Amino acid sequence: MGLLVFLRRHEVFVRKKALFLPQDTLTLRCRMWKREGDVDKFGQCFGRTRLEIERIVSVAEMNPKINREKTILVHSKKENEVLMSVSVSEVKYDFRVLLFPINQQMIKFSTFKVSIVGRDRKLLDFTETWLHLPSSVEWLWPFANTESNASVTNKLKLTCEFIYSTGEETNSIEKISPCSFKFPHFPSKCILSFIPRGKLSDCPSAGKDLWDLYVKHILCDVELKTQSTSFWVHKTVLCARSPVFLAMFTGEMKEKTSKCVEIEDLENYTLEKFLAFLYTDSFEESEWNAVVELYYAADKYQVEGLKCFCSSFFANNIDHLNVCDLLILADRHSDSDLKFKVEYYILKHHERIFRLPMWKQFSDKQPLLAVRTMLCKYDDRKRR
Repeated sequence: MGLLVFLRRHEVFVRKKALFLPQDTLTLRCRMWKREGDVDKFGQCFGRTRLEIERIVSVAEMNPKINREKTILVHSKKENEVLMSVSVSEVKYDFRVLLFPINQQMIKFSTFKVSIVGRDRKLLDFTETWLHLPSSVEWLWPFANTESNASVTNKLKLTCEFIYSTGEETNSIEKISPCSFKFPHFPSKCILSFIPRGKLSDCPSAGKDLWDLYVKHILCDVELKTQSTSFWVHKTVLCARSPVFLAMFTGEMKEKTSKCVEIEDLENYTLEKFLAFLYTDSFEESEWNAVVELYYAADKYQVEGLKCFCSSFFANNIDHLNVCDLLILADRHSDSDLKFKVEYYILKHHERIFRLPMWKQFSDKQPLLAVRTMLCKYDDRKRR
Protein backbone atom coordinates (compact mmCIF):
# COMPACT_ATOMS: atom_id res chain seq x y z
CA MET A 1 0.00 0.00 0.00
CA GLY A 2 1.57 3.26 -1.10
CA LEU A 3 1.49 6.77 0.33
CA LEU A 4 0.34 9.64 -1.89
CA VAL A 5 2.48 12.75 -1.72
CA PHE A 6 1.86 15.79 -3.91
CA LEU A 7 4.24 18.65 -4.58
CA ARG A 8 3.55 21.89 -6.39
CA ARG A 9 5.09 22.08 -9.86
CA HIS A 10 6.65 25.45 -9.07
CA GLU A 11 8.50 23.87 -6.14
CA VAL A 12 9.91 21.03 -8.26
CA PHE A 13 10.70 22.83 -11.52
CA VAL A 14 11.63 26.33 -10.31
CA ARG A 15 12.10 27.16 -6.62
CA LYS A 16 13.80 23.93 -5.51
CA LYS A 17 14.87 22.55 -8.85
CA ALA A 18 18.43 21.97 -7.62
CA LEU A 19 17.06 19.78 -4.83
CA PHE A 20 14.51 17.73 -6.77
CA LEU A 21 16.09 17.76 -10.25
CA PRO A 22 19.89 17.75 -9.96
CA GLN A 23 21.26 17.72 -13.52
CA ASP A 24 17.63 17.63 -14.72
CA THR A 25 17.17 14.11 -13.29
CA LEU A 26 14.42 13.03 -10.90
CA THR A 27 15.39 9.86 -9.02
CA LEU A 28 12.90 7.70 -7.13
CA ARG A 29 13.84 4.59 -5.15
CA CYS A 30 11.69 1.78 -3.80
CA ARG A 31 12.24 -1.67 -2.32
CA MET A 32 10.23 -4.78 -3.21
CA TRP A 33 10.24 -8.19 -1.59
CA LYS A 34 8.25 -11.42 -1.52
CA ARG A 35 6.00 -12.11 1.46
CA GLU A 36 5.85 -15.86 0.85
CA GLY A 37 8.20 -18.52 -0.46
CA ASP A 38 11.98 -18.75 -0.65
CA VAL A 39 14.16 -16.10 -2.25
CA ASP A 40 16.78 -17.68 -4.49
CA LYS A 41 18.40 -14.45 -5.61
CA PHE A 42 18.29 -10.74 -5.08
CA GLY A 43 19.62 -7.72 -6.90
CA GLN A 44 18.96 -4.21 -8.11
CA CYS A 45 17.56 -2.85 -11.33
CA PHE A 46 16.78 0.55 -12.79
CA GLY A 47 13.67 1.45 -14.75
CA ARG A 48 14.33 4.62 -16.68
CA THR A 49 11.90 7.01 -18.37
CA ARG A 50 13.77 9.65 -20.30
CA LEU A 51 12.23 12.83 -21.69
CA GLU A 52 13.95 13.79 -24.90
CA ILE A 53 15.30 17.36 -24.81
CA GLU A 54 17.16 19.68 -27.15
CA ARG A 55 19.59 22.38 -26.02
CA ILE A 56 20.07 25.35 -28.33
CA VAL A 57 22.72 28.04 -27.71
CA SER A 58 22.78 31.19 -29.84
CA VAL A 59 25.46 33.88 -29.59
CA ALA A 60 25.33 37.31 -31.24
CA GLU A 61 26.94 40.73 -30.92
CA MET A 62 25.21 44.09 -30.56
CA ASN A 63 26.60 47.60 -30.81
CA PRO A 64 24.06 50.16 -29.51
CA LYS A 65 25.93 52.94 -31.32
CA ILE A 66 25.04 51.39 -34.66
CA ASN A 67 21.88 49.41 -33.99
CA ARG A 68 19.69 49.71 -30.90
CA GLU A 69 17.90 46.42 -31.57
CA LYS A 70 19.10 42.90 -32.26
CA THR A 71 16.97 39.89 -33.18
CA ILE A 72 18.12 36.31 -32.60
CA LEU A 73 16.31 33.37 -34.16
CA VAL A 74 16.32 30.17 -32.09
CA HIS A 75 16.51 27.38 -34.66
CA SER A 76 15.96 23.72 -33.81
CA LYS A 77 18.13 21.22 -35.67
CA LYS A 78 15.98 18.39 -34.37
CA GLU A 79 12.72 19.85 -35.70
CA ASN A 80 14.44 21.73 -38.56
CA GLU A 81 12.48 24.92 -37.91
CA VAL A 82 12.61 28.18 -35.99
CA LEU A 83 11.05 27.83 -32.53
CA MET A 84 11.14 31.46 -31.42
CA SER A 85 12.63 34.88 -32.00
CA VAL A 86 14.35 36.94 -29.30
CA SER A 87 14.52 40.70 -29.74
CA VAL A 88 16.91 42.73 -27.55
CA SER A 89 16.74 46.52 -27.61
CA GLU A 90 17.89 49.50 -25.56
CA VAL A 91 15.13 51.68 -24.12
CA LYS A 92 16.53 54.70 -22.24
CA TYR A 93 18.17 53.15 -19.13
CA ASP A 94 16.70 49.68 -19.62
CA PHE A 95 17.24 46.66 -21.79
CA ARG A 96 14.03 45.28 -23.23
CA VAL A 97 13.87 41.59 -24.17
CA LEU A 98 10.92 40.39 -26.27
CA LEU A 99 10.38 36.68 -26.78
CA PHE A 100 7.99 35.52 -29.51
CA PRO A 101 7.38 31.75 -29.65
CA ILE A 102 6.50 30.45 -33.11
CA ASN A 103 5.72 26.78 -32.41
CA GLN A 104 4.77 26.77 -28.73
CA GLN A 105 2.13 24.04 -29.10
CA MET A 106 4.74 21.29 -29.42
CA ILE A 107 6.75 22.41 -26.35
CA LYS A 108 5.71 20.90 -23.02
CA PHE A 109 8.53 22.10 -20.75
CA SER A 110 11.25 24.66 -21.39
CA THR A 111 13.94 26.78 -19.80
CA PHE A 112 15.14 30.03 -21.34
CA LYS A 113 18.28 31.89 -20.30
CA VAL A 114 19.54 35.14 -21.78
CA SER A 115 22.65 37.07 -20.75
CA ILE A 116 24.21 40.31 -21.91
CA VAL A 117 27.89 40.96 -21.29
CA GLY A 118 29.53 44.35 -21.83
CA ARG A 119 33.13 45.42 -21.85
CA ASP A 120 32.79 46.91 -18.36
CA ARG A 121 32.04 43.43 -16.95
CA LYS A 122 28.48 44.32 -15.99
CA LEU A 123 26.54 41.11 -16.55
CA LEU A 124 22.79 41.17 -17.12
CA ASP A 125 21.44 37.69 -16.64
CA PHE A 126 17.99 36.14 -16.43
CA THR A 127 16.50 32.65 -16.44
CA GLU A 128 12.85 31.62 -16.76
CA THR A 129 11.22 28.19 -16.71
CA TRP A 130 7.80 27.29 -18.11
CA LEU A 131 5.61 24.21 -18.03
CA HIS A 132 3.88 25.48 -21.19
CA LEU A 133 5.43 28.15 -23.36
CA PRO A 134 3.43 31.42 -23.26
CA SER A 135 2.38 33.21 -26.43
CA SER A 136 4.81 36.09 -25.82
CA VAL A 137 7.01 37.42 -23.01
CA GLU A 138 8.54 40.83 -22.34
CA TRP A 139 11.19 41.72 -19.76
CA LEU A 140 12.78 45.04 -18.81
CA TRP A 141 16.23 44.94 -17.23
CA PRO A 142 17.21 48.17 -15.45
CA PHE A 143 20.86 49.08 -15.14
CA ALA A 144 22.46 49.17 -11.73
CA ASN A 145 22.92 52.53 -10.03
CA THR A 146 26.68 52.23 -10.33
CA GLU A 147 26.50 51.68 -14.06
CA SER A 148 26.95 54.71 -16.27
CA ASN A 149 25.03 55.35 -19.46
CA ALA A 150 28.27 55.23 -21.39
CA SER A 151 28.61 51.53 -20.64
CA VAL A 152 25.74 50.62 -22.97
CA THR A 153 27.47 52.25 -25.92
CA ASN A 154 30.15 49.57 -25.95
CA LYS A 155 29.98 46.37 -27.94
CA LEU A 156 27.77 43.81 -26.19
CA LYS A 157 27.70 40.04 -26.46
CA LEU A 158 24.30 38.37 -26.30
CA THR A 159 23.90 34.71 -25.36
CA CYS A 160 20.57 32.89 -25.53
CA GLU A 161 20.15 29.33 -24.28
CA PHE A 162 16.89 27.46 -24.82
CA ILE A 163 16.25 23.96 -23.49
CA TYR A 164 12.94 22.34 -24.28
CA SER A 165 11.12 19.02 -24.28
CA THR A 166 8.16 17.94 -26.39
CA GLY A 167 7.19 15.32 -23.83
CA GLU A 168 8.37 12.39 -25.95
CA GLU A 169 9.47 9.47 -23.80
CA THR A 170 11.83 6.56 -24.11
CA ASN A 171 11.49 3.69 -21.64
CA SER A 172 14.01 1.02 -20.73
CA ILE A 173 14.88 -1.42 -17.95
CA GLU A 174 18.55 -1.40 -17.00
CA LYS A 175 19.69 -4.22 -14.75
CA ILE A 176 22.69 -3.62 -12.53
CA SER A 177 25.18 -6.48 -12.52
CA PRO A 178 28.90 -6.89 -11.64
CA CYS A 179 29.67 -6.18 -15.30
CA SER A 180 28.25 -2.67 -15.47
CA PHE A 181 26.87 -1.35 -18.74
CA LYS A 182 28.66 1.94 -18.10
CA PHE A 183 32.27 2.57 -19.00
CA PRO A 184 34.27 2.71 -15.76
CA HIS A 185 36.30 5.80 -14.92
CA PHE A 186 39.22 3.68 -13.80
CA PRO A 187 40.54 0.23 -14.77
CA SER A 188 39.33 -2.71 -12.70
CA LYS A 189 41.40 -4.12 -9.84
CA CYS A 190 41.98 -7.26 -11.89
CA ILE A 191 43.71 -5.28 -14.64
CA LEU A 192 45.67 -3.13 -12.20
CA SER A 193 47.02 -6.22 -10.41
CA PHE A 194 49.01 -7.21 -13.54
CA ILE A 195 50.66 -3.80 -13.98
CA PRO A 196 54.11 -3.48 -12.37
CA ARG A 197 54.18 -1.17 -9.36
CA GLY A 198 54.94 2.41 -10.32
CA LYS A 199 54.64 1.74 -14.04
CA LEU A 200 51.20 3.31 -14.43
CA SER A 201 52.11 6.45 -12.47
CA ASP A 202 54.94 7.12 -14.92
CA CYS A 203 52.46 7.35 -17.81
CA PRO A 204 51.01 10.83 -18.37
CA SER A 205 47.24 11.30 -18.42
CA ALA A 206 45.24 12.58 -21.38
CA GLY A 207 44.83 15.94 -19.65
CA LYS A 208 48.58 16.21 -19.07
CA ASP A 209 49.28 15.44 -22.73
CA LEU A 210 46.78 18.04 -23.92
CA TRP A 211 48.19 20.63 -21.54
CA ASP A 212 51.71 19.96 -22.89
CA LEU A 213 50.44 20.69 -26.40
CA TYR A 214 49.09 24.02 -25.15
CA VAL A 215 52.23 24.95 -23.20
CA LYS A 216 54.52 24.08 -26.15
CA HIS A 217 52.22 25.84 -28.67
CA ILE A 218 51.87 22.72 -30.79
CA LEU A 219 49.02 22.84 -33.36
CA CYS A 220 47.36 25.80 -31.63
CA ASP A 221 44.92 27.40 -34.07
CA VAL A 222 42.92 30.04 -32.14
CA GLU A 223 44.03 33.23 -30.37
CA LEU A 224 42.34 34.38 -27.16
CA LYS A 225 43.21 38.04 -26.82
CA THR A 226 42.99 39.93 -23.53
CA GLN A 227 43.76 43.61 -22.94
CA SER A 228 47.46 42.93 -22.47
CA THR A 229 48.40 39.57 -24.00
CA SER A 230 47.37 36.65 -26.21
CA PHE A 231 46.83 32.96 -25.50
CA TRP A 232 47.10 30.49 -28.38
CA VAL A 233 44.86 27.49 -27.80
CA HIS A 234 43.17 24.60 -29.62
CA LYS A 235 39.75 25.20 -31.14
CA THR A 236 38.67 21.60 -30.64
CA VAL A 237 39.32 21.79 -26.89
CA LEU A 238 37.32 25.01 -26.57
CA CYS A 239 34.40 23.59 -28.56
CA ALA A 240 34.40 20.29 -26.66
CA ARG A 241 34.32 22.02 -23.28
CA SER A 242 32.14 25.08 -23.88
CA PRO A 243 28.81 25.32 -25.76
CA VAL A 244 29.40 29.06 -26.17
CA PHE A 245 32.71 28.51 -27.97
CA LEU A 246 31.06 25.76 -30.02
CA ALA A 247 28.30 28.12 -31.15
CA MET A 248 30.88 30.83 -31.77
CA PHE A 249 33.06 28.73 -34.09
CA THR A 250 30.26 26.87 -35.88
CA GLY A 251 27.74 29.69 -36.25
CA GLU A 252 27.76 32.87 -38.28
CA MET A 253 30.15 34.75 -36.00
CA LYS A 254 33.27 36.68 -36.97
CA GLU A 255 35.42 34.38 -34.78
CA LYS A 256 34.69 31.54 -37.20
CA THR A 257 36.88 33.14 -39.86
CA SER A 258 39.14 35.50 -37.91
CA LYS A 259 40.46 32.77 -35.56
CA CYS A 260 40.67 35.40 -32.83
CA VAL A 261 38.43 35.83 -29.78
CA GLU A 262 38.61 39.07 -27.82
CA ILE A 263 38.25 38.46 -24.08
CA GLU A 264 38.73 41.83 -22.43
CA ASP A 265 36.67 41.17 -19.30
CA LEU A 266 39.04 38.54 -17.82
CA GLU A 267 42.44 39.06 -16.27
CA ASN A 268 45.38 37.09 -17.63
CA TYR A 269 45.68 35.03 -14.43
CA THR A 270 41.99 34.14 -14.51
CA LEU A 271 42.05 33.16 -18.18
CA GLU A 272 45.07 30.91 -17.66
CA LYS A 273 43.38 29.13 -14.75
CA PHE A 274 40.24 28.87 -16.86
CA LEU A 275 42.20 27.24 -19.69
CA ALA A 276 43.90 24.90 -17.23
CA PHE A 277 40.50 23.55 -16.25
CA LEU A 278 39.39 23.19 -19.88
CA TYR A 279 42.47 21.12 -20.67
CA THR A 280 43.00 19.15 -17.45
CA ASP A 281 39.88 19.43 -15.24
CA SER A 282 42.13 20.80 -12.50
CA PHE A 283 40.75 23.15 -9.85
CA GLU A 284 43.08 24.11 -7.03
CA GLU A 285 42.03 27.67 -6.19
CA SER A 286 41.64 28.67 -2.55
CA GLU A 287 41.66 32.48 -2.84
CA TRP A 288 38.19 34.05 -2.74
CA ASN A 289 38.55 36.73 -5.44
CA ALA A 290 40.20 34.29 -7.84
CA VAL A 291 37.28 31.86 -7.48
CA VAL A 292 34.80 34.71 -8.06
CA GLU A 293 36.57 35.50 -11.34
CA LEU A 294 36.58 31.84 -12.40
CA TYR A 295 32.91 31.56 -11.46
CA TYR A 296 32.13 34.47 -13.76
CA ALA A 297 34.10 32.90 -16.62
CA ALA A 298 32.50 29.48 -16.10
CA ASP A 299 29.01 30.96 -16.25
CA LYS A 300 29.79 33.17 -19.24
CA TYR A 301 31.11 30.26 -21.32
CA GLN A 302 28.78 27.66 -19.75
CA VAL A 303 31.49 25.36 -18.42
CA GLU A 304 29.25 23.57 -15.95
CA GLY A 305 32.00 21.49 -14.33
CA LEU A 306 34.05 24.55 -13.36
CA LYS A 307 30.93 26.40 -12.24
CA CYS A 308 30.07 23.44 -10.01
CA PHE A 309 33.55 23.49 -8.41
CA CYS A 310 33.32 27.23 -7.77
CA SER A 311 29.81 26.90 -6.39
CA SER A 312 30.95 24.14 -4.03
CA PHE A 313 33.85 26.33 -2.87
CA PHE A 314 31.42 29.12 -1.99
CA ALA A 315 28.97 26.72 -0.31
CA ASN A 316 31.76 25.37 1.92
CA ASN A 317 32.80 28.89 2.97
CA ILE A 318 29.46 30.52 3.84
CA ASP A 319 29.53 32.72 6.92
CA HIS A 320 27.68 35.69 8.39
CA LEU A 321 29.96 38.19 6.67
CA ASN A 322 29.63 36.97 3.09
CA VAL A 323 26.03 35.73 2.85
CA CYS A 324 24.87 38.96 1.19
CA ASP A 325 27.62 38.86 -1.43
CA LEU A 326 26.97 35.17 -2.10
CA LEU A 327 23.25 35.75 -2.44
CA ILE A 328 23.86 38.44 -5.06
CA LEU A 329 26.42 36.23 -6.80
CA ALA A 330 24.13 33.20 -6.95
CA ASP A 331 21.21 35.28 -8.18
CA ARG A 332 23.30 37.05 -10.83
CA HIS A 333 24.56 33.77 -12.26
CA SER A 334 21.25 31.89 -11.91
CA ASP A 335 22.82 29.29 -9.61
CA SER A 336 19.75 27.85 -7.91
CA ASP A 337 21.76 25.25 -6.00
CA LEU A 338 24.10 27.80 -4.41
CA LYS A 339 21.22 30.20 -3.80
CA PHE A 340 19.27 27.49 -1.97
CA LYS A 341 22.24 26.73 0.29
CA VAL A 342 22.81 30.43 1.07
CA GLU A 343 19.12 30.93 1.81
CA TYR A 344 19.17 27.87 4.07
CA TYR A 345 22.15 29.28 5.99
CA ILE A 346 20.46 32.69 6.33
CA LEU A 347 17.22 31.17 7.61
CA LYS A 348 19.10 28.95 10.03
CA HIS A 349 20.84 32.00 11.53
CA HIS A 350 18.16 34.57 10.73
CA GLU A 351 17.88 36.02 14.24
CA ARG A 352 21.48 37.20 14.07
CA ILE A 353 21.86 37.96 10.36
CA PHE A 354 18.70 40.06 10.03
CA ARG A 355 19.98 42.33 12.83
CA LEU A 356 23.37 43.01 11.22
CA PRO A 357 23.97 46.47 9.69
CA MET A 358 25.29 44.62 6.65
CA TRP A 359 21.84 43.08 6.03
CA LYS A 360 20.17 46.48 6.30
CA GLN A 361 22.54 47.88 3.68
CA PHE A 362 21.89 44.84 1.51
CA SER A 363 18.11 45.35 1.84
CA ASP A 364 18.46 48.97 0.69
CA LYS A 365 20.49 48.02 -2.40
CA GLN A 366 18.73 44.73 -3.25
CA PRO A 367 15.20 45.08 -1.80
CA LEU A 368 13.58 42.45 -4.03
CA LEU A 369 16.23 39.83 -3.32
CA ALA A 370 16.09 40.56 0.41
CA VAL A 371 12.28 40.28 0.52
CA ARG A 372 12.28 36.98 -1.38
CA THR A 373 14.85 35.55 1.01
CA MET A 374 12.92 36.63 4.10
CA LEU A 375 9.70 35.22 2.65
CA CYS A 376 11.35 31.79 2.49
CA LYS A 377 11.08 31.72 6.28
CA TYR A 378 7.35 32.29 6.02
CA ASP A 379 7.01 29.58 3.34
CA ASP A 380 8.77 27.04 5.58
CA ARG A 381 6.49 27.84 8.50
CA LYS A 382 3.41 27.68 6.29
CA ARG A 383 4.35 24.20 5.01
CA ARG A 384 4.87 22.98 8.56
